Amino acid sequence: MQKLLLLLILLPFFSWSQDTKQKEVLFSDAVGKHIKTYKKKARKAYRHKDYERAQILFDSLVNHQLRGTYLDNFKVSCVRTGKTYFNDFKKPMYLMTYASWCVASKGEVQSLNTLAKKYKKEIDFVVLFWDKRKQARRVSRKYNRFVHVLYVDELSNREAHLVKTMKHSLGLPTTFYISQDKEILGIEHLPKPHIEQDIKNAVQFNAQQFKKGVQVLLASP
Repeated sequence: MQKLLLLLILLPFFSWSQDTKQKEVLFSDAVGKHIKTYKKKARKAYRHKDYERAQILFDSLVNHQLRGTYLDNFKVSCVRTGKTYFNDFKKPMYLMTYASWCVASKGEVQSLNTLAKKYKKEIDFVVLFWDKRKQARRVSRKYNRFVHVLYVDELSNREAHLVKTMKHSLGLPTTFYISQDKEILGIEHLPKPHIEQDIKNAVQFNAQQFKKGVQVLLASP
């Protein structure tokens, strides 16, 4: 009788958990569903040099379609530790996607290294390069040991949907704020310091931009 009573108590919980899992939308699915419409409108805005409109379109896509989705467990390569999956990272993730031809803004790497060291116990700081291992290794030397440097070689990676989803959909560089259970909390194209700024002010500028994302992750469940 007691076992039956316990089962009746727990059954709604199990049912709720299963329903919640079924309602989770993968990031790749959401991108695949909405990116075509977004790109069409965004291209038109850029053709007319309406950059404000382009930013509004990007923010709308993120806020209404992508935020709240869950990052796919893509297979990637880590410069320092070999093969890995996104789910191998157990903390909230500060993820920046790049290509080696994307020149980091002045003071950007210094700011990221400082924050990665300061919040190493709370957050996984990850930089993903769309490039070959050789180029990724070369660029990785700029980052300290608290920044995980990953790379994806498009020519050898079998997960074509990874490339299509994360690189060709939102452009480069792009920053993702991802919770511990891989929920997308936010996606941004972070502003860059003015090219004429001195290094001290550039570092401070980047630090202020990065800290906004850090606060989002620290506040996540």
